[in-house]
Amino acid sequence: MTEEKTGTKRINPFLDESIRAIPRLISLLNRNEFFRTKGSFDRNFWHYRAVTGFPSSTFCQGVFPIALLFSKEIFGARTYKNPEILRIAEDALLYWTTLQHDDGSFDEWYPYERSHVATAFTSFAISESLLILRDNLRKEVISKVSDSLFKAGLWLSKNMDDKVLNHTAGAIPALWNINKITPSKLLEEGLKRNLELMNEKSSKEGWFFENGGFDAGYLSLSIDYLWKYYEESNDKEAERLVERGLNFLNYLIHPDGTSGGEYTSRNTRYLMPWGIVATAGRFNVSAEILSRYLKAIEDRNAVTPNTSDDRYMIFFFLPNWMRAAERFEGLPTFVSSSINSLDFIKTFDESGLVVSSRNNSYFVMNFKKAGTGRFFVRKNNNWKLLNIDSGYFVKDSSNKIYTTQALLNEDEVNYISKQRMEISMRLRKVNDSIPLKNYQIFFLIYAYIFGRFTFINSLFEKIVKNIFIRRPDFGELKLVRKINFAEDEIVIEDELSGGTDEYEVAAGSLSTAPHVPTSRYFVSADLEASPYRFKTCLPFKLSWIFNLEEGKIYMKRDGKS
Repeated sequence: MTEEKTGTKRINPFLDESIRAIPRLISLLNRNEFFRTKGSFDRNFWHYRAVTGFPSSTFCQGVFPIALLFSKEIFGARTYKNPEILRIAEDALLYWTTLQHDDGSFDEWYPYERSHVATAFTSFAISESLLILRDNLRKEVISKVSDSLFKAGLWLSKNMDDKVLNHTAGAIPALWNINKITPSKLLEEGLKRNLELMNEKSSKEGWFFENGGFDAGYLSLSIDYLWKYYEESNDKEAERLVERGLNFLNYLIHPDGTSGGEYTSRNTRYLMPWGIVATAGRFNVSAEILSRYLKAIEDRNAVTPNTSDDRYMIFFFLPNWMRAAERFEGLPTFVSSSINSLDFIKTFDESGLVVSSRNNSYFVMNFKKAGTGRFFVRKNNNWKLLNIDSGYFVKDSSNKIYTTQALLNEDEVNYISKQRMEISMRLRKVNDSIPLKNYQIFFLIYAYIFGRFTFINSLFEKIVKNIFIRRPDFGELKLVRKINFAEDEIVIEDELSGGTDEYEVAAGSLSTAPHVPTSRYFVSADLEASPYRFKTCLPFKLSWIFNLEEGKIYMKRDGKS
């Protein structure tokens, strides 16, 4: 990367987006000092009242951007050191303590859930806010919040999540902060165990396990938390994990600046920018990622605090973008020497990621997720998304839905060579039911009676996550996909078989099968998708030829163009 000298002040897109989102953030907060729910950001709970009777603790993370508003003049003179901003920050901090269970944990989705992610992420946001504001807070507020943080830290020291590593990444700086506020040997040991788990479950390729595979958005979030911890601790192992993660993430950032999608384990297409901005002065790869990401923001192809929903605007996006805005001010302007101008093909055997980069084309796929991927071409020096392969979605006459969009078992992939792969898989059933529509009363009875028992609740959570997220439900349909990488083209030959019905089939469409709350945000590039839909009986064959030199796609159905 080379620094570009310029006499004009550049736009800080992170600051612009953050300032636009601040009125929305404060509108979500109950600011009435006489209400029992004062300090709650969960507007569905405290304002609408009929929408939900359960206060999700994750909304409490809204206090973090409030703390930044009070302490950082960059976000506006009207909020900087404003006594009213401090008052509502105190209310929000204290409200968080009222939602804590006796064992130190917090709930996200339902009563007595004892959620690891809610406990880890809110503890980080609350502890960070306390450290920022404590010279201005009342002593009784500091004391009460510190006690709750200590209890949460003890819980995080004993309870860890080895399936979704961004949760563990969030627990690490949370425990570090809590130990600064209330030093304890128990917290130090808990931090050490979480770091060991992060190391154990990280791939040598640089990514962290997210329900069995890699994911772009959650990888950027893990990088963010780990770098925050590194800046405080100078832990070289955390620095190594971040650098490796960034090197892998670089291949998930497309030439138009978008990232991830249906070929990743959790289908997310956002980036958390602070970790990337904060490391841009340390690693060339971070500056490279940032240069492309800024292009995506400019083209409205990035998920921002203003395009995410209320929950995740508070949960992830706004505090992260605000921190990125502050750090971005000190960065030089770079001219990109893009990875996408290089001619290469790169295969990652463990993850299944394959990237083919040419001067005028960019092809990315995951052969361990049934060969899903994306194809980009460059025309007039602008990159355009030409094809989205989200896998096949098939609906039978009884309206049951099946998909090929799934992480595959080892026996479903025949990795012949770096040029040839063959996939033979049974399609998975897609569960699009809404259980609470019919079972809400029964669920609440369970939650308030049996949910109080930790071992019952842990078993229930495991069953629910297996049904909706982790354990596949196989259908009778089958896909055989053959993938061949040649010098100038990539050929994919598909055959769907196994049923006697007439089916509705969709291919090449932007569709998400797994249940992931942050996987369905809109960006402008979505409109470039050209879905192919038809009705057919099985078996049928479909071939895709991606011409890398011409930047074109040719399709044949049952041998005919």
